[in-house]
Amino acid sequence: MRDRQNGLTVSFQDLNGYDFNVPALLEAHPVTMLMSVMLALAGLFFLPASARAFSMELPVNCTGAEFCAPQNYFDHDPSPAYADYVCGPLSYDTHTGTDIRISYADMERGVAVLAVADGVVRAVRDGEAEGEISLRGKASVTGRGAGNAVVVVHGGGFETQYSHLKRGSVAVRSGQHVKAGHVLGLVGLSGITEFPHLEISVRHQDRPVDPYMGLVSGGCGGPREVLWSRAALHSPVLTYRASGLLEAGFFNAPPKDPIALLRRHGWIEGRAGDPDVLVFGVQVFGPRSGDVWTLRVVGPDGQILAESRTTQDRHQAQAMRYVGKKRGKGWQPGFYRGEFRLTREGAGDVVSVVRGIEVP
Repeated sequence: MRDRQNGLTVSFQDLNGYDFNVPALLEAHPVTMLMSVMLALAGLFFLPASARAFSMELPVNCTGAEFCAPQNYFDHDPSPAYADYVCGPLSYDTHTGTDIRISYADMERGVAVLAVADGVVRAVRDGEAEGEISLRGKASVTGRGAGNAVVVVHGGGFETQYSHLKRGSVAVRSGQHVKAGHVLGLVGLSGITEFPHLEISVRHQDRPVDPYMGLVSGGCGGPREVLWSRAALHSPVLTYRASGLLEAGFFNAPPKDPIALLRRHGWIEGRAGDPDVLVFGVQVFGPRSGDVWTLRVVGPDGQILAESRTTQDRHQAQAMRYVGKKRGKGWQPGFYRGEFRLTREGAGDVVSVVRGIEVP
């Protein structure tokens, strides 16, 4: 085909080495060729943004993980309030990343952080201490809130940042070329964080971008050009869950705080030994104002030994409750159950779980 301006001849060659003479094909099959061009253009304009431009694969390998899900999303509310991409409360003011949370047990076992696309490592930091920021204090990480982290530059003006990695786990160096799926490090608890998670941040020409929204700026609930690939978006790892269970189990004393519960301090698993107190505790993410918490400890004979029913007074990123009973007369050996329901008006039980334990 001749470019009239530059006088160049262009031929198209398939994988078998045959040249296609475009002018001859146009003359012989004008309708077919016109339809082919129209279909090609339609594909260009109607493919999702991830197929046309920058496409992101999963940033973590959560195979076999106890828990692996987004906890907080990009904040789309310009006011001091906050809203995630579906206008829900899973965010906080000015947050510009996506927090993918895992359990403490999974963190100890190791959950790999993966490059979401091909690119070049621009910066790395390792060696930062780990621990809940409420215990360490923000002053301990001044200027290093991302903790151990990796930044990767991609094509088209995009870059991604992977924050709060495990100390000593960063597996790449500045200037290194990486492919999508390349292991960058492990999910950790470094920087300004209160639980093990990966915060993945996306920037386009230095502007923060929500990968669930893409390069549109219509705010939550508006048009979207998702940057996640189709496979990643439909993975359970990235599925939007308004609320969910973080932990549930029996303890030999009331957990003093959410950290103690999640770290399983005083955890009794399977068989209780001979406890003086039996406590059933739960922690969930995303409880909303008006939700009703119902917890029970049920004895071997079906008798309710302890029960608690409270109403959530505000939206929270996470919250815990527990109920228990001291040992006394009538404490029978056998199988005890802990039952929990989080009930939401118009939705019924949004979280529920039953745990059991054998008491001698």
